[in-house]
Amino acid sequence: MFEVRDLHEVPLRDALDVLLDARATRQAAEVQEAIAILHIVQNYHRDLPENPMPGRGRLVELAAEGGPKLNEFVPLELSAALGVSQQTITLLISDLLDLEYRHPLLWQLVRQGSVPLWQARRIVARVSAVGLGLRAALELDRELSPTMTGLSFGRALKLLEGLIVAVDPRGAEERAETQRRSRWVRLHSQPDGVSWLEGRVNSAEGRQFDLALNRIAAILKANGDTDDRQNRRASALAILANPLLAVSLLQREAQRRTSSGSAQADPAPPTTNPAPPTIDPQRLLPRATLFLHVSDQAVRKGRGVARVEGIGPVPVRQLRRLLKGTRVRVLPVFDPGGVTPVDAYEIPAPMRRAVILRHPTDVFAFGSCPSRGLDLDHTDPYRHEDGEPGQTRVDNLGPLTRRQHRAKTHGGWEVEQVLPGRYLWRSPLGMDYWNSGDGRTFPLGRTAHDPPPF
Repeated sequence: MFEVRDLHEVPLRDALDVLLDARATRQAAEVQEAIAILHIVQNYHRDLPENPMPGRGRLVELAAEGGPKLNEFVPLELSAALGVSQQTITLLISDLLDLEYRHPLLWQLVRQGSVPLWQARRIVARVSAVGLGLRAALELDRELSPTMTGLSFGRALKLLEGLIVAVDPRGAEERAETQRRSRWVRLHSQPDGVSWLEGRVNSAEGRQFDLALNRIAAILKANGDTDDRQNRRASALAILANPLLAVSLLQREAQRRTSSGSAQADPAPPTTNPAPPTIDPQRLLPRATLFLHVSDQAVRKGRGVARVEGIGPVPVRQLRRLLKGTRVRVLPVFDPGGVTPVDAYEIPAPMRRAVILRHPTDVFAFGSCPSRGLDLDHTDPYRHEDGEPGQTRVDNLGPLTRRQHRAKTHGGWEVEQVLPGRYLWRSPLGMDYWNSGDGRTFPLGRTAHDPPPF
């Protein structure tokens, strides 16, 4: 039976300390349990009595390449002892062996308490699932592990996906090709007369289809359709099922926009007898902005990793396929440091772009939400009354979610941008967190007064 503290009369600050102590104790216990499991599985066949009969058990592989062979019956021993299923314990054994033999640096961080075991298990399971060999897994471990401390797990997973591509580019292309060959679309009919549609398509095709639904839904609204946006997108799907009807609708919208004589007139609603297209189909392609992060070295060499916002890391050689069938407009390289402060509360588009490029995710403690579309918060609140010049500048802004923004404004959270792009947060219960500006966060406890030497 466990002994637990009753916290009904405990101040919230003390209750937070109890919570952190309990989590640290649990994390240490999980590591100790993992070490014990590894010791048992690696020595199980050695400690069994000598027995020439087949019942002693064969040596089998439970881990990915690089791990030792184990007695086939050891999962039964542990599943019974721990009261879990054989499948559960087998997965745990596999992950722990992968950690020790294929990700030794990550395993060391787990043993030190710097990375929770459940996060490490997610990483090694993903690496094993894509089929990385021992050499590639060790290379990935050398690249990923030094960045894990202080990095939110969401960002660590994104970094992991990029490294999987980087350490095994040929395998990444083969996996991408396999995915392209296994596309599908299914219609599930329901007895109430409504069906639902699901499928797996190439990323570029999926985005083009989504943009086409949005475009037709907007035209339907302009034509007087009073349904909400999702219902209009469903109607757009039915229109796309009739290609001539869809082209006719898009054609009339394009003509309305380009014809000065009919610019103020409402477009005609779609009919069942559409007119043949008279506009270049290229002009009917939806417009989209693709934010692509790629190094000049990768462009010159034609290999490496490109990160596409909204899609994720892809091999550079896949960009041609991703952009196929689209209208491409190349924007110049943008220098965030060249943006001039302004004297107004409103944030100019170039300044917003500079802040987002500097901070791809929110700047809250362990932030991981993509910054594009978030609020840009004035770290030092904007003072309308004194009219101090230059209050709106890159070094006084940071992307926050609406809830984080409200927590700073109304919830007792405090933040100081100690250095450009580096934030010191303090919680209502007095806990300090240092956001180093490169995606990492360091808890500082309640004793920090000066910026840490990071």
